[in-house]
Amino acid sequence: MCASESDGGRFIGVMDCNNFFVSCERVFNPSLEGRAVVVLSNNAGCAVSRSAEAKALGIKMGTPAFKITQEFENKGVDVVMCSSNYTLYADMSRRAMDVLRQLAGRIEIYSIDEAFVDFAGLCKEETERLGKEIVRRVRKETGLPVSVGVARSKTLAKAATRFAKKYPAYRGFCMIDSESQREKALRLLPAGDVWGIGFRSERKFSAQGILTAFDFVQKGTYWIKQNMGVCGLRTYEELLGRSVIRVDGKALKQTITTSRSFGELVSDLTQLKCAVSNFAASCAQKLRAQHSSAMYATVFLMTSVFREDLPQYYNNSTYIFEEAEDSTMGLVSGCLDALDEIYLPGYAYKKAGVTVSGIVPDGHVQQSRFSDGRSKSPVREKPAASCRAGKFRNIQPQTEGRRCRQGGKMGNEARAPVGELHNGSAGCHTCTLLGYWLWITRYFVCSQKPSGSVMLMTVSPSTSWIE
Repeated sequence: MCASESDGGRFIGVMDCNNFFVSCERVFNPSLEGRAVVVLSNNAGCAVSRSAEAKALGIKMGTPAFKITQEFENKGVDVVMCSSNYTLYADMSRRAMDVLRQLAGRIEIYSIDEAFVDFAGLCKEETERLGKEIVRRVRKETGLPVSVGVARSKTLAKAATRFAKKYPAYRGFCMIDSESQREKALRLLPAGDVWGIGFRSERKFSAQGILTAFDFVQKGTYWIKQNMGVCGLRTYEELLGRSVIRVDGKALKQTITTSRSFGELVSDLTQLKCAVSNFAASCAQKLRAQHSSAMYATVFLMTSVFREDLPQYYNNSTYIFEEAEDSTMGLVSGCLDALDEIYLPGYAYKKAGVTVSGIVPDGHVQQSRFSDGRSKSPVREKPAASCRAGKFRNIQPQTEGRRCRQGGKMGNEARAPVGELHNGSAGCHTCTLLGYWLWITRYFVCSQKPSGSVMLMTVSPSTSWIE
């Protein structure tokens, strides 16, 4: 007979793929099993994923590829270095999440290799059975080894996942379901490994004698609030087994970034535009996949910090859309405008990328005051903002490729009377409407005075009412 759910609340789980990038490579190359494997970043830069065997050799995250070659391969140590394949990793992640969704139903995808699971309505025995089934089914159907941790809160569940990875006796599943297990887990868990603390706070805490999660909760609410604020209090409550961070199955990504390091240094603007267009198209696809739109698109460019013999440059530009955008054409157009703002000739660029932010669900898009209420058109003029040297400045709406530069000062083509054409071939719909509004409101007749006379009012958008 299955016992009912205790008063401690529902169980929350975390599924985490073990050494995800390495595991994906091993699925398609079984000869890598049991060997030290390192997956390198774009263009074989540094280590971004390591197998358990590579970790045992002392290879740290972010170790440059040339150092791995010098310290291990040149000395005869068997270390396999693989170039990253993010398209493959994204597809394998989708497969694993599909299996998890079929088994558990309500999930929250946290990252490419990690997801939270809501076990609401299940008792301890049913939760344990389902957690072990997730480990077995994901390995069988995708070939990926995963670990599942279960507890009363998200933070404790992530701690349980760490133990499931670290200790083989758990066989991929660890459950913290009692007060004694919770206290033991907190004593074994380093403070820097607690979800919500991180390595920066760990250095500060270690100076004050806080080495484990148990030491952290012993400080009490007053000290934690003074040093970490509300977020620290949430972590404190979660470590005590009180769930204050719920599983949100409909959570949207707050930002989406697509970036790449180039195989060779790039100076040509045309090549950069091609790369940025691909990045923007990828972001647009991800936005539509989660049924959302973005208000901002940020483009960044940077040179190689390792080429000290070359001039260094880094800059970014943020484009603000008139309405939240999700179309490929709209995002590409905005990103190319932003790229024009920050590109400087004479530099050899190593990396570029696009980040979209201000993400809102499709049903919550705030339309422009001049919108006709119909569906968004992918081709329309959009005001933008650019960030140069850390300062934002306005860019006037662009018409047929023309731009008003110098901090928003209008060029000659934008000085035509309101409602006229900017360049003789295309009209500015926004300015035409604005002209009508000024013409109607500049002179009008309001209500009569008590004596029966009429007041003629002159209205200016920047002044008060004048008789």
